[in-house]
Amino acid sequence: MKILNDPLSVKRVIKKNISKYKIVAILVFITLSIAIITYNICDMNHRQQVFNKLDVTFTEVKAVEYGTENYDPIDLVENVPYGKIVKYTNYVDTNSIGTQKLMFVVEDENVTKVINVEVEVVDTEKPEISMEEETISIEEGNEYDIKENIKSVVDKVDGELEYVENETEEQKSYYTITSDLDTNVAGNYTVSVKAVDNSGNINEKVYNINVVEKPKPAPVVYYNDNINNNATASVDTSSVVSAAYSFVGYYYTPGGASPSTGFDCSGFVQYIYSLFGKSVGRTTYDQAYVGSGISRDNMEPGDIIVWSDNGYSPTHSTLYVGNGMMVHAANSNDGVIVSSVDSWERYAGRIVAIRRV
Repeated sequence: MKILNDPLSVKRVIKKNISKYKIVAILVFITLSIAIITYNICDMNHRQQVFNKLDVTFTEVKAVEYGTENYDPIDLVENVPYGKIVKYTNYVDTNSIGTQKLMFVVEDENVTKVINVEVEVVDTEKPEISMEEETISIEEGNEYDIKENIKSVVDKVDGELEYVENETEEQKSYYTITSDLDTNVAGNYTVSVKAVDNSGNINEKVYNINVVEKPKPAPVVYYNDNINNNATASVDTSSVVSAAYSFVGYYYTPGGASPSTGFDCSGFVQYIYSLFGKSVGRTTYDQAYVGSGISRDNMEPGDIIVWSDNGYSPTHSTLYVGNGMMVHAANSNDGVIVSSVDSWERYAGRIVAIRRV
């Protein structure tokens, strides 16, 4: 065995051995580093694979009705193919229309993934229209406000809706009413109520108005104390009718009894009969007693119809011209006109006598 006594030789040997250890250490470090890097890469790849597989599928309909109580967004989840939901946004403000973002956290093997989804709070419910009655009955000639039958028009989002007479494209949240109602004509009418809310939901309802014919006054009673339905006119009634028509359009003058001055009602009747040599009196009261009394059902052209606007006293005189029509000096606005006996009876007065001259 060779003994090294030379210090320089000893140093060389030590230095040589140290170099060997360094090489081994470096090799070990490199090997460990490669192993760690390889592990980390494998782990990262695995975690990425897990991350990629984490998923949540949602229902096709991602909407909730405005005002829904205790709504849980978990109801949006249709399936969790991989992993499990460990956290999610568990509140949706269902009293605020619009889109809201939700977050779902899915986890597996300590890998988490955030999945975002949007839910829309929508208003699809129509406004509610409440009415007092489905059918209204009113008497012919009476006024009626078609809004009277509307109890309320309310939307759950917009509250009480405002009435408008005419719709425009810019209007939101309102209701309107349309109808062909004519209270002066008996018949059945439909009233349509349309309500529109701010979301464009529309509701429509209808109700009916039955305009009943105004009861006709009782037949002539007061001044027909000597009814003689077989009485024969003493003049050519067709000529009386023709004469009456010839003055249609003449003006009305209180106290007037000629074409030159104008006519009042009794003056017109007096003048027409004077053309045929007959005196019927100057006043309506006088004409209520002239000639023979005739019942309503036996009235003929040329007969004088005496009216009352207070239900009893004679206040107006007209000449019956047949087919339910009469000619008379009506008033200052209309002058001498042709009127329907039935219409005048409904709206202007009551027959108290029918006289045949």
